[in-house]
Amino acid sequence: MKGLNSVTDYWDTEEHLLENPKREASGAREVTEAVQVDAGAKADAGFKTFKPYRDYACRIKGGALASVQANFIRAWDRAGGDTRFDHTEIPSALQREGAPGANSSVQIIRTQPDEKDKTAKEMYFVATDVAAAATGYLYIENQYFQYQEWSERLIQARKNVMARWKAAAAKGCRTKGDMPLLHVFVVIPVPERAQMVPRTYDALAVLGQQSGMTGQSTFIEQENKKTYTGVMCDEMGNSTGALYTKPAVVEFANDIDKPSVDALEKKYGLKVAVAMLQTSALDKGRMRYREIYIHSKLLLVDDSFFSLGSANLNQRSMAVDSEINLATNDANKAANLRQKIWGKLSGGTVKGKSGSPSDIAKAFFDWMEIMKQNVIRKEGSESLNGFLLPLRDNRSATQRLG
Repeated sequence: MKGLNSVTDYWDTEEHLLENPKREASGAREVTEAVQVDAGAKADAGFKTFKPYRDYACRIKGGALASVQANFIRAWDRAGGDTRFDHTEIPSALQREGAPGANSSVQIIRTQPDEKDKTAKEMYFVATDVAAAATGYLYIENQYFQYQEWSERLIQARKNVMARWKAAAAKGCRTKGDMPLLHVFVVIPVPERAQMVPRTYDALAVLGQQSGMTGQSTFIEQENKKTYTGVMCDEMGNSTGALYTKPAVVEFANDIDKPSVDALEKKYGLKVAVAMLQTSALDKGRMRYREIYIHSKLLLVDDSFFSLGSANLNQRSMAVDSEINLATNDANKAANLRQKIWGKLSGGTVKGKSGSPSDIAKAFFDWMEIMKQNVIRKEGSESLNGFLLPLRDNRSATQRLG
């Protein structure tokens, strides 16, 4: 159950090795698709195989398979599939393979414009509202973090929570130490195209996390410093007759309320960490680093809920493309996922223990420290501890794609 592509250039292991002979040979494609992941750095195309690749897959048992099969049947029929294919008996046969002793539920949610189904968007929003009302965590690992509407939803939900808390605090029932904090862990790749940079910037800026988009931040700052006279002039100061206006992406970004890290905590009770992933290894006597491309779409909430599937956090996945996810309240699997994933990303040092608010707060602090130390390690040509680094993208663009 996942949007996995069954071709060799999407193959990898949990170790995300710098090079792996089982990954497809890169050739010229690696040169054209390589992205700059550090300010001023040039894309290193000297690898033999495609870059490390991160994704998930799972197997569904029981009644939820009927929904998966129904989705397939309707898509098959819309596409004019072979009518000789007898699909009427498959759901009942699949349902007989149940999950003994299961104490959780599984729902199949989709984006299917042909059927006006936007339950994927509804799931993201409802899960975010639930997370915002608690003092736990929200973990997002996603290929495209470009959905500004989701960031705004999170901020609004936290505004509501903080308003209720402040009202109670004013009555003497709460102290500053009781302030509810939600820890948000975001793991994303640098946008695969420069034209996707502005939407990523905007989605992060709502959460006060735009600083990692160094190129777009610098571009916006420089444009805002310019004096706009209404006409463009040449190098000699002579009017060219052309109107000179700020790029639309700059005007759009200027309208976003960008909270500082301090304000994010005090006003909204939010702590947000944004990471990208890289792997490291000695190669012919020198330490080398390589982006781990994130194709996964995973949402974890408070060890009580998770969703996995093909839906990205962008406009297309929420409204236009055909997407399918599972959503489940299996607490055991959610907790196991959190411990396994965080452990792998942090080099085995950060797992969040029992998942209590204090454990999550400690995990967040350690997560941030690992990212800081990995920056220092990389500057010193040392191996990284796990894969975590602060998001950095030095590109800028005026087109909002995604």
